[in-house]
Amino acid sequence: MRKYHLLFLIALPWLPVQAWGQTGATGETVYLSTFSGNQVIRVVDSSPASVSVIYTNTSATPAFLPEDIVVGPDNKIYVCDATASRIWRVTPTGAAVKIYDASTAAPPNNPHGGEGPSFNSAGDLFFNTRNDSGTPTGIWKLAAPANIPDSGPFTPVQVFSNSFFGEGTVFDSRDNLLFVDGSGNRVLESSPPYTAESVLITDPTGTTFLSIPIGIATNSQSDIFVGNLGLRNINRFSPSGAFLNTYATFNSPDSPVFMQFDASDNLFVVTVQNGSADNGKLWRIPPVAAPLPATPALVVDLSTVRTLPTSKAVGLGLPATTFTTAQQLIAPGMTTTFNDGTIMDQSVHLPVDANTGGAFFMAVSFMQVAPAVFDSTRLPPTGKNTWAGGVPVPDGTTCTAIGGTGGNCVVAENLCFDAHDSPIVPCNITAPTTLIQLSSHYKTQSPQPNPGLIIASDRQNNWRDITTGFDPADPTITGGTKALNSDEVIVNLACTPGPNEDDVEGDGDEQGDDGHKGHFRFCKHSGDMDFDEPDTGKGMRGHMDAVTISGNQAIITGLGTLRDGTPVQYTAVVLGNAPVIGANLFAISWITATGSTFHTSGPLIDGSIVVHTQ
Repeated sequence: MRKYHLLFLIALPWLPVQAWGQTGATGETVYLSTFSGNQVIRVVDSSPASVSVIYTNTSATPAFLPEDIVVGPDNKIYVCDATASRIWRVTPTGAAVKIYDASTAAPPNNPHGGEGPSFNSAGDLFFNTRNDSGTPTGIWKLAAPANIPDSGPFTPVQVFSNSFFGEGTVFDSRDNLLFVDGSGNRVLESSPPYTAESVLITDPTGTTFLSIPIGIATNSQSDIFVGNLGLRNINRFSPSGAFLNTYATFNSPDSPVFMQFDASDNLFVVTVQNGSADNGKLWRIPPVAAPLPATPALVVDLSTVRTLPTSKAVGLGLPATTFTTAQQLIAPGMTTTFNDGTIMDQSVHLPVDANTGGAFFMAVSFMQVAPAVFDSTRLPPTGKNTWAGGVPVPDGTTCTAIGGTGGNCVVAENLCFDAHDSPIVPCNITAPTTLIQLSSHYKTQSPQPNPGLIIASDRQNNWRDITTGFDPADPTITGGTKALNSDEVIVNLACTPGPNEDDVEGDGDEQGDDGHKGHFRFCKHSGDMDFDEPDTGKGMRGHMDAVTISGNQAIITGLGTLRDGTPVQYTAVVLGNAPVIGANLFAISWITATGSTFHTSGPLIDGSIVVHTQ
């Protein structure tokens, strides 16, 4: 901030949170920085609020004066120590490391006075600067710091060279970067790949709707909210920058600084009372349409927390990417739908013979993560998916990016609770015979082609046993799992041929001459061949060991296993590329070691078959 020379941000960890209602406590965990208190603290939005210290640094030289903070996709807290021009990374348990120090960085990659950190969907950390005299200024980024070990290297790259007192930054749902010019009473905008910037909102006199703007946030509708230190209010603007209304006001001497929305559109705000950031308070504003201005609800007044050495509050930042539904009753034989409202819904059907392990209630936590971070930490490019367990997913599998959400990907975790409302970690619901059925419905738009579900269930699942259907018009993915004791993720089971590689792939249904409909999925690039007849229970999973192409026909042979694990040798013949769907054909035969055989053949009734030579 121009008058205070410090910044304010609260940040939520990437952990499941409980929503208790829009007007009451949300259960959110919020991290605050205390500036000259030399601390990062944790506040839980409960009744009453719970406050604890997670990190203290009184030995750093120059002094550790934490200002803006943000929680990254690695669940670590990134802290701008602007006075000393440093950035720290702190774990939720308090382990900290300095990842950037301007005093040791080589010019010109040595920005000073970093403010307003935020992550884009690719996992890059962007931050503003406050135009210290004689130092590099403007907007900077650290490329995917969550993927870099503590030992580094972390090298800032200048994005824009503006010379103004920079404040908060935020990314909207389209991954546009919005950043505050505190000295010029402006908000600027830049779209990917962030090579050009433009003024989105401006108030030259600093008296109408921008006056010493500090914090900036966007809600689920991409409306823009700016906190004004000078006006003691929060003003709301359309995505195009048009003034809409004054969303909230604060009574003197409280003035808003940094703020951020959670996934349920609750707006969390830090206020201060003077240039030293004394009497810091954390507020929550539930989503309201009228009457406006809204009345903020006080979460905690730090001056009343006697265990803290200071009442200062500076940093505020919430990753609005995780939402946990309300708990609902579950039981064998029941189907329960858990509604998010923003990201997706999930229906869970427990078979009558399910073992609930003492669980009576369930909630579902939906988390959005950056594709680049997810792919590197969850689905390594080698395809050795140790996270999900079971058979590794094919090479080329990536996290499915969801449009309209900043390009993030969805991870869902089923949370279980006993009759006394105590959590069961991990959720230990198992299905001895009939699979637990999941149906995940997107609220934004369809995922990319070839979507699938992966459920991490302690190696009780082969990933190929999980996805049973996808309706792109709905869009809904359905699948089954043997256990609900870890995470579920929506992935893109990509089948993209490499350079100079023949393309033989298919994903669809055939009407078999044995009287049954069969579903197939095969991909020469990944080497996978899957076939199932849902109504008979017959099916096999195999590898494409040899492929012979002649025109638009391919003969595929290989080894595989039936659903019960019996080894088989199979041969499939496919005919593709026909413009009329029924002219594409799929046939498969197999034989077991004991001589048992199976055969079906039929025209394609939905989906596609591709046979191309390079």
